[in-house]
Amino acid sequence: MKKGETKTEVIQPAETALTAGRDNIVPYININQAGYRTLDVKTAVFRDSGLDTSFDVINTKTGESVFTGNITGAVKTVSARETVAYGDFSDVTEPGTYKIKAANSGESYEFVIADDVYDGLFADAIKMFYL
Repeated sequence: MKKGETKTEVIQPAETALTAGRDNIVPYININQAGYRTLDVKTAVFRDSGLDTSFDVINTKTGESVFTGNITGAVKTVSARETVAYGDFSDVTEPGTYKIKAANSGESYEFVIADDVYDGLFADAIKMFYL
């Protein structure tokens, strides 16, 4: 290459659409990652939910299912190009660390159920502004 010339490499042709496969977007189960208080309403959102009809709440300490629920209320969201549905697990009130698991949707991030789950959030939010 001569001085002043630039080299152009084509990584992906412009006419080829960039796509993200199902395996690249994780998780397909959304929960409140800040956690839930013991008596809160607890709902998981299942994205592209047509694959599952039920889910389990797994205690991460024991690996055991503590609750099995139904996935209901499927709604097609045009803007997100997804069908989402909901799973209520409000009956789980025992403090601990859990995750949601469904056969095709995979696993959610871990979350905590405890009455003091939100105690540190205000301080953390304020620190975000000056640290």
